[in-house]
Formats: sequence, C-alpha cells, structure tokens
Amino acid sequence: MKKLGLIGFPLDHSFSKKYFTEKFSKENIKDFQYDLYPLADLSSFQNLLQDNKELVGLNITIPFKEKIIAYLDEIDSEAAQIGAVNTLVKIGSKWKGFNTDIVGFQASLDILTQGQKINSAMIFGTGGASKSAIYILNKCDIPYKILSRFGKNSYKHISRNEFQETNLFINCTPIGTFPKVEEYLPLPYEFAHKNQFFLDMVYNPPVTRMMELFEKMGTKVLNGKTMLESQALASWNIWNNHRQDFE
Repeated sequence: MKKLGLIGFPLDHSFSKKYFTEKFSKENIKDFQYDLYPLADLSSFQNLLQDNKELVGLNITIPFKEKIIAYLDEIDSEAAQIGAVNTLVKIGSKWKGFNTDIVGFQASLDILTQGQKINSAMIFGTGGASKSAIYILNKCDIPYKILSRFGKNSYKHISRNEFQETNLFINCTPIGTFPKVEEYLPLPYEFAHKNQFFLDMVYNPPVTRMMELFEKMGTKVLNGKTMLESQALASWNIWNNHRQDFE
C-alpha cells in the first residue's frame, strides 16, 4: 500500500482526506491511502519521510507552501516561477515539487466570472496561496494590488473609489476558516456592488463571513471548494502518472 497525504498546520479544517478516501473507494483504487500529517514546523519533515517509507506523494498547505522548496531535490519550472509548491511526488529516491493551485484557481475564476471581463483585482494576503493567484492574473493580463495587515497597502488604507472600481477580490488568507468562522478582514464592504466578484480560497465553512458580507451587497461570490477539488485532481494526475517510479 502506497501512502499519500497532506502536511501543514493546523489540519483540523481539511477535507483532503475525505476527498481522496471517497475518490479511491468510488474508483476502486486499492493501492493508495491518504492521511493527514500535521507538522508544527518543517524541522520534522525528514523524520516524517524516514518514518513513513511508503509515502510517495504529499500535498502542502498553510504555512509551508514556500518554505517546503528548500527541502526538495527538484522543482517543476512552473512552480519555481510561482515560488510556491503544494504537491510533492517521490521519483526514485528524490522528491519533486509542483504547483497545482494554479489549476484550481483558474477553474474557480472561470466558474465565478463566467467569461465576464475583469479589469482589476485585489489580492488579500501575501503567502503561498496568493502566488498562484498572482501567476494566473499575470497570465491573463489582469492588473492587481496586493493587500495585507501592515504597511501602506494595508486593508485600512483602501479608499472608497479604489474599492468600488475593483472588479475582483481574492481572499488568500486563512481568515474565517473553521473553527474561527466569525472572523473576517476589515474591508469597506458597504461599498461593494453587483458588478464585482469575490473568490474566497477558504472552503470550510462553505459560506464564510466575508462571503456573506460581499453577497449582501450583490457581489457574486464563490468559496474554495472548486479550487480544492481541481488542484486535488491535478495532484492525483501527477501521482498517478508516476506510478512506475514508486515500484
């Protein structure tokens, strides 16, 4: 039995094990199992691999999508360009990193906007998740602004005009994730309107407080479930294509 899994911290909110367990059962895939491996920090990453020789693939989540790169033998050229990794595969004795978040983000964007033109975007957060959004926005020639808690581009410095004129808002932070479901970013939600889109990468709960606040103003919203499932399938395709390297 080959092992796959997810590392990050915390993992209480994660649906990944459920997703893959159901997929393997439905598709009668009996030679893989998927588990959660919560790591408080990456200093124990090598011990995890040492103690689990059957591990052949891993997903990476908050807060390790950038830091994990230093522990890898090889990195896919696209992931290197993005600067973040969320999927690992063992090829022989070496570990290679990929980024399938970009697949998930593109799928989410397509579903949310339904082909409508996006003139500008705001990205909330500066971590590994934001890098997939940045990569796709650059690819689509959509100008964007990155906001965070501190500095001149902090949330509290958003002007009314800037907020109203932005087409797309993307939450790349874990704010609002279970169990802290009442948390939300300090944004001027009262200026949101029906010609805007809000993509929340959080998928648990399915409707976040931020989604509620945007939707109340008529903004079209989407949670992170599409992104989760699309990137998970892309990860599985990578692992499945490397079956011959696991023997």
